[in-house]
Amino acid sequence: MWEGVIGKDLGESKDEVHRRHKESFLLPILERDDAGFAVMMETVRDLYRKGQQAQARQAHRVIVDLSSTTRLNVEQMTEFLNEIEQEARGLNIRLPYPDDFHRTMGRAA
Repeated sequence: MWEGVIGKDLGESKDEVHRRHKESFLLPILERDDAGFAVMMETVRDLYRKGQQAQARQAHRVIVDLSSTTRLNVEQMTEFLNEIEQEARGLNIRLPYPDDFHRTMGRAA
């Protein structure tokens, strides 16, 4: 829901916002907390440093596409959502919360 709201305000699609959030917020969490993921990301950086930028960009796209918040535990998911909230506040975008949604729809929470 939030990515659609942010996208509407920024003139981006929900998918564009989702991808950006994965790149900006999800990948750093996974890299920090998952040693195997960190090795994979460092391998992509090594490709780039060795002059294989096209391969590195393609590998990065695949990693972003395959990365999912379903891998996050509660603490990590909270951090991910807090990052999105902080971004929205910085852009002066008001995000809806469940109580707001129910009030907007004319239902009790």
